Amino acid sequence: MSIPESIFARRIVVVTGKGGVGKTTVCASLGLAFAKRGRRACLVELNGQGRFAQLFGLGARSYAPRAVAPGVETISLTANECLDDFAHRKLKMDTVVRMLFKTRAVTGFLDAVPGLHDLFQLGKIENLLVDPHDDDPHYDAVIIDAPSTGHGLSMLSSARTMADLVRVGRFHELSSTIERTFGDPEKTTIVVVTLPEELPVNETMEFISALGPDRKLLSVVLANRYHAAPVPKGLAWELMEPLLRTSSDPDLRQLHRLALTEIERQDAEGTSVSRLAASLDGLPVAVLPWVPGESRHVLAALASDLLGDES
Repeated sequence: MSIPESIFARRIVVVTGKGGVGKTTVCASLGLAFAKRGRRACLVELNGQGRFAQLFGLGARSYAPRAVAPGVETISLTANECLDDFAHRKLKMDTVVRMLFKTRAVTGFLDAVPGLHDLFQLGKIENLLVDPHDDDPHYDAVIIDAPSTGHGLSMLSSARTMADLVRVGRFHELSSTIERTFGDPEKTTIVVVTLPEELPVNETMEFISALGPDRKLLSVVLANRYHAAPVPKGLAWELMEPLLRTSSDPDLRQLHRLALTEIERQDAEGTSVSRLAASLDGLPVAVLPWVPGESRHVLAALASDLLGDES
């Protein structure tokens, strides 16, 4: 099942989910899908994780944009780099003054204020799209590899929280601008990634129920690594099953046991996806197949699945 076409009209795609569900791979595949739709995309990771660099074989992470495929670039943000950028672009501070932002006292303050790290990183993303300099790259969309579900919630609400906390000044203006951009369902959408298993599905349902006002931004839930039916269904399996089960060949009996195990797993995954879909009041749930590895070929195949391209 392809993802909703409306996603490709958004400028910000926030991809979140429980850790270990394949968010980074889904982000990269989404970037390739956007490029196939003719939209120039930037894959953005937060907190300097370096996952895109590893995925695409780029070596170390980089705050500067780097191309990873035609129409797709990636950047890796940290709060301190974004703060320095903010001081240069918005506060018009020179290099010497900006060095003060890197002292232990200032960085300790930044670490102590909840949500401030997220705010500066979201501000950089908003700037990439809304107010780039002439020599900056221009993107149609950014796709954010957001933190896992708990931190993802606080990240999404950081601008709203800061705007309420700081009533005047540049930080209030920055927070309000970010909130208007990230809170607008015409510009921003949330994609939640999960696995077709009981525990990740339960956590996904809890996360969605906790979204509050950001629930309006949610466009699709992706059940990643969904296993295809291991054997042909219907009459073919009905005829094959007793022959394998009663065969005198131990290898064929082993094949029968493996088939039953895979059938049981696929049934359980189907039940989990159905339960998730039933809880979402019509919100679409799409499945991405389990594909071993993380090569460029795999990413391209997943991008085609996201687009519903069967060619």
